[in-house]
Amino acid sequence: MPQSGLRGDRRRRTRGRELGGDGLTSGLVQVVDREQDRPPDVGAATFITQIAVQPGERYYASIWAKSSGSSQQTPLLEIKWQAPESGWVNTDANQAASGEGGTGEWQLLSAIVEVPADAGRLIILPRAKEQEKGDVVLLDDARIIRLPDELLGEE
Repeated sequence: MPQSGLRGDRRRRTRGRELGGDGLTSGLVQVVDREQDRPPDVGAATFITQIAVQPGERYYASIWAKSSGSSQQTPLLEIKWQAPESGWVNTDANQAASGEGGTGEWQLLSAIVEVPADAGRLIILPRAKEQEKGDVVLLDDARIIRLPDELLGEE
């Protein structure tokens, strides 16, 4: 049976949970319990969230992931880009942060990215891949935070 609730409710209190403005956050999401929720030939699951961005802006993206089951699976946080209207752009600027599968421990997956010149939307794709029967990945507390130019030494 899929688990629900917030990571902080059951395991520990999380730091601030702010919504809107420069960041976002989410509740706990179980990517998959292969025994019950998906056909046996599917080995990956992805969630997609997007925000409007401007070229040259920099962002810190992160999510907490907890993987139980096989060490073959990989919890991932992928960052991709789309044009303001639609369509994928600048695949060279895509980034991914991966965790270790099967550890049973919460891991922070994070990346700092800069919006490419042809992009208008940052796409965050928290996911799991290479899962086997019985594998579970929990995701919590996704954040996308715009980094101020002053912090980066620019004006």
